Amino acid sequence: MDGSLAGWLNIRRDINPLVAHWGTINHHQSHTSFRGRSIGTALMNRAREIARDEMNLEQLHLAARGGVGLEDFYGRLGWKEIGRWPGALRLARLAESSGQQLPADGRAVAAGGASSYAVRHGHAHQG
Repeated sequence: MDGSLAGWLNIRRDINPLVAHWGTINHHQSHTSFRGRSIGTALMNRAREIARDEMNLEQLHLAARGGVGLEDFYGRLGWKEIGRWPGALRLARLAESSGQQLPADGRAVAAGGASSYAVRHGHAHQG
């Protein structure tokens, strides 16, 4: 929009031949100044088209941070939650880079009850 990058994502095919029909969406992000303009929705819809029509994928998977409204966003797009990993995100590493203290052993701990959840969007392969 106006020459600025409004959002982006990455689609990756699984290299394991048993699940080569799966794809994973990574790094789905939109620029904060463009939020509320359906950029994320447009990206996800286009990703589905590319996965199905150009990559011949039958399923898409992604992991997203829980508790920040993403469940509703992906749910409206037809994605289904398939599991959660409590404490999966190591947000304390961010604290370390900002000069905050971490435990003496250097372990990063999940801050604020951060968890990740997995969602899946299956779609019929059109062939």
